[in-house]
Amino acid sequence: MAKVEGDRVGATDDTSGTSGTSGVGDPSGTSGVGGPSGSGGTSAASDQGAVEPRASEQRANGSGSGAPGGSAGRRTAQGRASVRATRQGDAVSSALAATNAFTSAQDLHARLRLSGQSVGLTTVYRHLQVLAERGEVDVLRRDDGETVYRRCTTEAHHHHLVCRHCGHTVEIAGPEIEAWTSSVASAEGFTEVVHTVEIYGTCAECTAAGPTETL
Repeated sequence: MAKVEGDRVGATDDTSGTSGTSGVGDPSGTSGVGGPSGSGGTSAASDQGAVEPRASEQRANGSGSGAPGGSAGRRTAQGRASVRATRQGDAVSSALAATNAFTSAQDLHARLRLSGQSVGLTTVYRHLQVLAERGEVDVLRRDDGETVYRRCTTEAHHHHLVCRHCGHTVEIAGPEIEAWTSSVASAEGFTEVVHTVEIYGTCAECTAAGPTETL
């Protein structure tokens, strides 16, 4: 009887001995799979924690594949805007080059709309201003105050003979005007002289067509 009780006591002691450290369900086991504080549980929690900061960092930086505000998304939007601006600018330049007359921004805008081009009036004004600043177009102001633009065929200094009815324009060199300007300025002691001389009249076609409205 004593031996049986000893065996039972020994069996009881074994459950709390060192062999229990490798038990699967032991909450304090160092290698238990299900132990919340075991090395296996600690490794799983550490791995999960290592993944989550990277995911949150992607969301914060907007670099995730689904982030609409990510750098890739911004580059794509900027690329589309650049292509659109270039296409609209080319349309304005083409419309201006297609006419020989000095043309206002509103007239160009109307022509673009008739041709099916989707270009806003503000965009037309802005692009014409850029061309003028680059010296790629000549700029005049009509009697009614409207600014008109023309892409000239020569980059050398020149003047214009402009029809006041249809806007037809002829580029003229006018060397006599240059000589007269320099002579007058020199006589009065002026230096660094610049000038703008435009000649207005009625072209042969408008003269043959009879009286028309003046631009």
